[in-house]
Amino acid sequence: MGTTVKGQNQKVRELVGAIVLTTQDVEQKLKFVTPFISSGNTTMDDMLAHMDKIQKQTFGYLVGRFLENSKSETDDFEEHCKNLIGIRNGVVHHFSEIYGAEIKAGKSESVIVTLQRHLTNITYFRDSLAQLAAEILDSLCNITFRNSPDLKHFEELRKELELSVAAKK
Repeated sequence: MGTTVKGQNQKVRELVGAIVLTTQDVEQKLKFVTPFISSGNTTMDDMLAHMDKIQKQTFGYLVGRFLENSKSETDDFEEHCKNLIGIRNGVVHHFSEIYGAEIKAGKSESVIVTLQRHLTNITYFRDSLAQLAAEILDSLCNITFRNSPDLKHFEELRKELELSVAAKK
């Protein structure tokens, strides 16, 4: 019994860590993508200035700006993103309050299921943002900076993104 509880507690810790790290990946991708989809950014200088401005922003702020500039036909996407923020904030800032009683009562399995579901959802969001970032970088390489001295820089960014995505699969 002690080994099972110990194993479950270890699994909880692993999932919390994976959620935190995956959320940081999402933040990184949002910081890249958001300036390119913002309606107020009409020049590359605008986009780069916006990118600099949001570097220290929180997960919730970044998702909010992303939603503000996204074109979704349904409220489901917005609701899903708000849910991702709420669960992530609960895990990071209020873990003991939300899950502590269940864990102490020996019900770690239900906590594991909840955390695994959230990790799956945040991973899907991260992977979707990575695809969007790849499309943006392809456009930058093939159109905007095609014959520019900056092309090499954007090709390197695209390669880094591809390697990053491949490493997480």
